[in-house]
Amino acid sequence: MTTRKKYPKEFKLDAISLVLEQEYTKAEAARSLEINPNLITRWIQEHQADCKPKVVMSPSTKVKMSPFESLRKGHVRENHYHESCRN
Repeated sequence: MTTRKKYPKEFKLDAISLVLEQEYTKAEAARSLEINPNLITRWIQEHQADCKPKVVMSPSTKVKMSPFESLRKGHVRENHYHESCRN
């Protein structure tokens, strides 16, 4: 039985960068890195999910107000982004 290969975060970010910033196709990037193109697709999806703003609310605010009321009244803290998503 073979074990699944693990790639360091830096390697994944470099692969993502080839596609998103340097305009390689997923197939070209995968070929140059000698990995399966499906890996790059999954890494990009995970990266984009991590980069979406996450709204953080206090538990008491969640109970007392609907989500729309909370947003309207400013009871939502600043959005938090994953560190690698910042430019």
